[in-house]
Amino acid sequence: MMKHTTTPLLLTLLIALLAACNSTPDIPDDAPTEQPAYRSTTTTSEDTTTAETTDTDTETSAPDSLSASGDVAIVNSEPITATQFDTEVQKLVNNGQLPPHILSQIQGEQREQLKKQLVQSMIVQRLLEQEIKKNPIEITQPQLDARIQQMEMELSMASQGRITTIEDMQKQMGISKEELMKSIKQSLVLEALVRKEYQYEDATEADARSYYDENTSEFYQPEQVHARHILIKVTETDNDDAWMKAKKEITKVHKKTTADGADFAALAKEYSEDGSAPQGGDLGFFPRNAMVPEFEKVAFELENGEVSEPFRSQFGWHIVKRVDYKQEGPIPFEDIKERLTTQLTGLKFQQSLEQYVAKLQESASIELKLENIK
Repeated sequence: MMKHTTTPLLLTLLIALLAACNSTPDIPDDAPTEQPAYRSTTTTSEDTTTAETTDTDTETSAPDSLSASGDVAIVNSEPITATQFDTEVQKLVNNGQLPPHILSQIQGEQREQLKKQLVQSMIVQRLLEQEIKKNPIEITQPQLDARIQQMEMELSMASQGRITTIEDMQKQMGISKEELMKSIKQSLVLEALVRKEYQYEDATEADARSYYDENTSEFYQPEQVHARHILIKVTETDNDDAWMKAKKEITKVHKKTTADGADFAALAKEYSEDGSAPQGGDLGFFPRNAMVPEFEKVAFELENGEVSEPFRSQFGWHIVKRVDYKQEGPIPFEDIKERLTTQLTGLKFQQSLEQYVAKLQESASIELKLENIK
């Protein structure tokens, strides 16, 4: 995959658009955000390491949060206060970027590095906010609407339709709608400032085609199937009566799914006992070996649009509807040309932004006060 640099962690909040839209070219991530129970439960060595680390967490007495007792930095005579630092840390905890059980493991020099990284990210954010204030640029409503529309398109593509609105993004980021709107407007102003400074041009479809042809191996995808799913849960420890009851229930639901005009997604929302129910049972695309064998066999053998007969696995009784199928091989250029073009433009911006930030840091008066963070 294309090598790229990364913007600071908290800067992502400021340039929310780029967090959603301007990542570098890559194979789309089709994995659901929630791990369904019927997925393959094969344990890897990495899983085992994680489990062992988690067990250790419960024994450590290290603090599971970071808090400040005073200003954490002074940026061009403006303080970054303890309250501002604590608020940013809480946002990271709330949206899962800095889980308490991970934080409790970080001690000594690593903890000092984390403090510095967080404060440095806030310093960059403050520097950019200062530049935006010094260079007011009016953002029109059509510009804002177009940016929101672009973000929602990219969010939907990247998440296989599970995140489709900026409200979804707002909830994931753990910020208010007002904060997100402010970030989007700031990202538009920042983009204009950086573009003015470095005079870069947007990537074209020809640029995307050239990159694709020269790096086709980066866009390889395994054989995948897109399916929806309805599950009536039963556990292996349940008795035969429980399994028979679940089978009767799934049989009734199956008749509804195969009736003329049936809406499988609506029926999944109503009847499925799986975590994918709120999304209409939508599992997105998944490759082989991602699900338990019974589930994989049915999903890959169906035709597009076909609904399976009820079948049993260790998790209960299932019905699957196959939505689409992708063959093994490179993703067709036509399927990704718009996204790739946007991402290549984003890479140009990212590279220019880093130069812009470095220039601001060189000329700024910055005082760190990491001793105020515990």
